[in-house]
Amino acid sequence: MSRAKLPIRWIVAATIAALSLAIVLQPFPFLIRHLKDDSFYYFQTANNIALGYGSTFDRINQTNGYHPLWMLNIIPVYWAFPHQPILALRIILVLVAIYHSIAALKLFQVISRTQGAALAAAVSLGWGMCPIVLRMNLNGMESALYALVLAFWVAWAARLQDADPAELRSWRTWAYGGALGALCVMARLDAALLVAAMALWVIVRRHGLWAACLIVLPSFCALVIYMAINQALFGIPLPVSGLIKQAAIPAGMWDAVVQLLWPLAPIMRRVGEWPTMLAVLAAMVAVACLPGRLRQAIFARHGWLWMGCALLYTYIAYSKTFIANWYYVPFCMLAALVAADLCGLALAACRSPRWRAGLGAAAALGVCCAYGMLATLEFNPRKNDTIAQTLEAAEWIRTSLPEGSIGGAWSAGILAYFSGRQVVNLDGLINSYPYYQAMSRGQAPAFVAAEGVSYVFDMFPAPPAGDTAAFVPDPTWQPYLVPFYERRYEAKNVGISSLFSTMLPVPERDASFMWKVWKVELPQQP
Repeated sequence: MSRAKLPIRWIVAATIAALSLAIVLQPFPFLIRHLKDDSFYYFQTANNIALGYGSTFDRINQTNGYHPLWMLNIIPVYWAFPHQPILALRIILVLVAIYHSIAALKLFQVISRTQGAALAAAVSLGWGMCPIVLRMNLNGMESALYALVLAFWVAWAARLQDADPAELRSWRTWAYGGALGALCVMARLDAALLVAAMALWVIVRRHGLWAACLIVLPSFCALVIYMAINQALFGIPLPVSGLIKQAAIPAGMWDAVVQLLWPLAPIMRRVGEWPTMLAVLAAMVAVACLPGRLRQAIFARHGWLWMGCALLYTYIAYSKTFIANWYYVPFCMLAALVAADLCGLALAACRSPRWRAGLGAAAALGVCCAYGMLATLEFNPRKNDTIAQTLEAAEWIRTSLPEGSIGGAWSAGILAYFSGRQVVNLDGLINSYPYYQAMSRGQAPAFVAAEGVSYVFDMFPAPPAGDTAAFVPDPTWQPYLVPFYERRYEAKNVGISSLFSTMLPVPERDASFMWKVWKVELPQQP
């Protein structure tokens, strides 16, 4: 009897699942360094919802500062384990690993339609096991869910390339694509730009205005319902976190172009803005002059995703925060798809079996070297020392501050989740709309003092010189804060950003940090 061979797609999925689970099931001191403080905004809020405190991070302020689909995914975990935060966290991360693995499997199916199973396996394994993608999708944020839904949407769009005319004329085809787009929007709201790009692509490909309307309609309806619920419950139609990070376009055209090219900022500082702009223009001309087959391999097959990523990049570049890795899920997926098409083109051009074998060996060697470097950087035991020290700070809060006291912090996720205390988020990302209004008026200290916040604390870079006792994070807080406690740390941030530190506007680096605590006191009236 001959044994049936296991399909290669399941080998790919099992390999990525094994690696993902190996990461999320690591001992907690290692794992905590690879999660984001913002992910605990989700976890703490979901736990409070399960405990009956409503949509609150601090059990005081009603908040909508999160993307809805991921929150709906994790609330049931906290309903089942409301008083076991570590167990709930582990279950959520296993769920994240499963989502990531299914997304890689779907990516394999997309690529194998045009490039064959071997190349599809190589690229999907490269995407699913890439340390940068793993750091993005396994960080506790909405990234893995977003990647999963986006992978299904990409698969639907790829199937349209060779769909028969009857399928293209069916309203069900376009309604299904629209429903997947709506799920993407609910997974991450700025995916509405991807929906707009998809609708434009449908019109350009002459599938009809009615098809574009069916693409847009589910997302439009989902957003209208979502905004109506937000307005009724929170007094604002969109997440308050969006107001904190809202885009600010520079007044001058030249400044706007310079900000759009922020990844090239170090080069601009060294050679000047005009030479950099001319180099960018030359690169664009070179791309336009590429041979037709090469341009088609890069742009044509996934043109809608190129347009969507261009819109997203523009939006992110003008936002107040644009380095968070979970913003770039569509970009990584697009990179994998383009890499597959380019590799397929290169293999087709190499007719000699020796050349093809040599090309494959060189590519495999390059990937292994790159993977080793990235894995060493991204999964280093000294990665994100400040996160580990924040966990120590949460334990200090639990043991040193009076039970029942309310604190406030700018980076409040880990502190709230592990300290067992109510902690008000002071940067406004997971706070209420009234708090945002108070921030806008410069009255945030008075607002939280009125809510009973008695301590303010956070981790800050230590001033390079001078008296740290006089340090305050914001001048508006000066009259309210009395120094209470301070501890210094030497932190080491190992990672890709330390290797390419000059490429980031605010590079991570080895630095001295301090855990600073103040007592909140109302200012004396004159």
